[in-house]
Amino acid sequence: MVTPEQQSPEDNRKLLADLAPWADVLSKGIAAIAIALYVSGFLIVSLHHYKYGFVDTNLFRARILAAGAWFFFLSGIPIFVVTRIRAQTLQMSWLQLAVFSYPYYGGCLFLSVLASPFFSFSDYSPWLFPVPHAWWLILVTIVLIGFFIFLIDSKRVPRMVTAIASVSLVLLFVSYTARDLLIDHRFQQSAVILWFFAVGVLTIAEVKARLRGGDWEKTVFLVLGALFVFAFFYYPHIKAAWGGGTPVSITVYFTKDSAMKPSQAVSAQLVDESDAGLYIVGPNETKAIFVPRNAIALVYFSDRIADSALLRDNK
Repeated sequence: MVTPEQQSPEDNRKLLADLAPWADVLSKGIAAIAIALYVSGFLIVSLHHYKYGFVDTNLFRARILAAGAWFFFLSGIPIFVVTRIRAQTLQMSWLQLAVFSYPYYGGCLFLSVLASPFFSFSDYSPWLFPVPHAWWLILVTIVLIGFFIFLIDSKRVPRMVTAIASVSLVLLFVSYTARDLLIDHRFQQSAVILWFFAVGVLTIAEVKARLRGGDWEKTVFLVLGALFVFAFFYYPHIKAAWGGGTPVSITVYFTKDSAMKPSQAVSAQLVDESDAGLYIVGPNETKAIFVPRNAIALVYFSDRIADSALLRDNK
């Protein structure tokens, strides 16, 4: 065995020459990924802040990269799942894909269970049955998947009937999720299922379109549309501890010279902060207020003052 000390200068030069193209490709790939993460994260954070009425001008923040990383991670999971079965999906007709839609929706349910610790869900509201939303959804999905497996294996049931039933059930679940998001403004686990399902379906449709000579401009518009949806509906519910946009409950104590509530304390939601101050949102409000740091005497990271013995003693 030849040790590095025994290699000739010619061998070393040849090795470096062989590794140079790979190093160039690796460096460009890392740079491209970093740029994609930053651009995506910047758009997501800017849209998230715009919802509260302000735009942060600090471009060099870890939160921007975190937002882009979450978008790629949550998009990459269904894309990876779909591409792993790419050969099967490409050979499927649209009728077969329709039959496959509900079992795939069930698979997205289990993916959402794994991703649920990263999200902050709205308080429970009864949906169809007076039992916890996630548990009855899992139970019903498992039962219906078993029923669909029976229908698929049964030769007595026409494939068209199975396809119609599969698509109808998916549309039923999607309609309830859309109602929660758009009408009731509630973010439940079903919204995470919908994200995984929609990204997977769009991936399959895009791959099939590519095989028929689809335009790359459509892909750009799909990615931009996904960014907008993610920024407005999903990023605000990723826990702040994981680099997401969920507001943090705080109690702000103002100085006696503060222009707002001098020498008083208010409960608020911390949307973002900078070196200059805090962006907070009051109860039942949708627009943020910027509070300079020189107007803040103390910040308690809870909206319940009674939780702190120190603050109770100072009252």
